[in-house]
Amino acid sequence: MARLAASRGVSTALADASDFGSGASSNTSKLIHGGLRYLETGDFGLVRDSVRERARLLALAPHLVRRERFLFPLCRFGRHGRLAAKAGMVLYDILAGSPRFGHGYVPAEELARIEPHFLPGEHASAYAYGDCVMDDARLALETILDAEALGAAVWNYHRVAALESSGSGWEITVEDRLTGREKLFTARRVALTLGAWTDTALRRLLGEDKNRVRLSQGSHLVMEGIPAHSCFILPVPGSRRYFFVIPFRGLHLVGTTEVELADAPGTDPRATAGETRELLELARRYFPESDPKIVATFAGIRPLAAGSGSTITLSREHEFHRVRDGLFAAVGGKYTTHRVLARDFFCFIFGERKSAIPLCERPYPDDRPAELAKFISGERDGTRLLPGGAISAGEVRFSVQREHCRTAVDFFRRRTGWYFTPGAGLEALDEVERILAETHPSGISLLGEEGDYRAFLKRHEHRAAG
Repeated sequence: MARLAASRGVSTALADASDFGSGASSNTSKLIHGGLRYLETGDFGLVRDSVRERARLLALAPHLVRRERFLFPLCRFGRHGRLAAKAGMVLYDILAGSPRFGHGYVPAEELARIEPHFLPGEHASAYAYGDCVMDDARLALETILDAEALGAAVWNYHRVAALESSGSGWEITVEDRLTGREKLFTARRVALTLGAWTDTALRRLLGEDKNRVRLSQGSHLVMEGIPAHSCFILPVPGSRRYFFVIPFRGLHLVGTTEVELADAPGTDPRATAGETRELLELARRYFPESDPKIVATFAGIRPLAAGSGSTITLSREHEFHRVRDGLFAAVGGKYTTHRVLARDFFCFIFGERKSAIPLCERPYPDDRPAELAKFISGERDGTRLLPGGAISAGEVRFSVQREHCRTAVDFFRRRTGWYFTPGAGLEALDEVERILAETHPSGISLLGEEGDYRAFLKRHEHRAAG
């Protein structure tokens, strides 16, 4: 939303109470996908928008979004036979409007050859189709950095402390959580994109008691020891749910769960013991000859637009609310259609027709490697912080100065992917924290466990935590 508004010349400021993307946008299934399963619930418009956005994001951010082959097996745990699965695949292709992601049938003999450890002896066949995987944390961050490049002011670790109606709009008091200082702003319009924390924030700031969101937790396991080469979408036995098994940074990502929550969690949701156990058992059921081990876990919260029924079947469409004059809130939506949500929300706020406002079609610049190399050369600090030279002191400073990195958790989890390795980058932690402290106060002393990387690893059952 900030990126689109700034691209249209609207004076824009964005404040995030924690790090950019830390609440939900870095805790997804890492998929830019059409939502094949949403065909079952009749959300054809959502699937159409999703598959078309999938193609656009692949073109606009090829360094962050890539096409992969997915397998949809026809096996004894599934609810659909070959004819129904074929019909779904054909409809998925039609909605995409492009043969690039088209499906194909994989006979049992071929599936056994390419994936010999998947349900061995079952003689399962499958449909193969195209979808995309992404680096969700970097895509969220680069969206915000591009908004900044377009003129928006952006701050992480800035919490809205007060929101007061004024004659010309709203007065917003924002607290810098890393200094304790407050800033006062005025705005004619305020757009709230708070996700799972929408109702909580409106109760705190305005005394609102209306429930606008339903909350569903989706947890994931990062695992080693799963002998799969392809991306799989698999039915959860005895349920209407599906889960994914995806090759991920040399390991595998297994998820997601669907656990409804009564209230919004803290800023760092985590997988429950029951979710961890379920996903581990599912991985072992489909790959019974393996002995997968957990490297790490993470959890995200889906902020679904309030409605009746199970969160499994609740629509992922976005919805907008005029909370007060000049104060608006967006709920629902899915990562794949975030550009559509931004356009629709902008039109809702400014009273524009959707057809009059195009989506933001700026490509995401693939210049971080070159910018980082230039920065390190200028700093003359290529000191390597890990064996093998994978992290340099210059990269930490680059993340601080160019990417709003404030804590070690920011650096290892969202600016880089070191969290998703067996060692989690811990050998470099002391030096990373020393470099961070050169320009910013200690995240641990001001944020407590939220800024403590070792505590973060422990909360998310990372192997490196011991």
